[in-house]
Amino acid sequence: MVFVVLAALGYIGYEEREPVLAFLASKRLASPPATPAETAATAPGFTPDAAAREAIPRVVHEHAPPGIFYMVDRAKVTSSTGVKAVSPGEEVKLLERLPGGKMRVTVDHADFTVYNWQVTDDMEIARDAERRFLGSQVVPQ
Repeated sequence: MVFVVLAALGYIGYEEREPVLAFLASKRLASPPATPAETAATAPGFTPDAAAREAIPRVVHEHAPPGIFYMVDRAKVTSSTGVKAVSPGEEVKLLERLPGGKMRVTVDHADFTVYNWQVTDDMEIARDAERRFLGSQVVPQ
């Protein structure tokens, strides 16, 4: 019984749909007129003048010197003198690039292997990783 009622309502809704769609199409508003700036910017052959190009901000990343990287992920280093934790933002020096997206680096005379994604030479990324790491530390009360 429920199926018959649903089928009847679906048929009636479909039959009544056409006049409603025709009414809505007749009342559809046109898109607002374009502003002169929009018209000029989309005109064929448009090129911004030199002053407009200079006003566009450019992102300049500060990079570490060659062979210097900064950790973006925490790592544990085991050496002959013990275990050292290397924190995000800490500077490491490249010893060699290894296959498989790995690098051999050193910090405080402890050599270890990291994946390329664990280090960066972009100073802003390193600062951000250090801020996030320091912000996540719980200070004992």
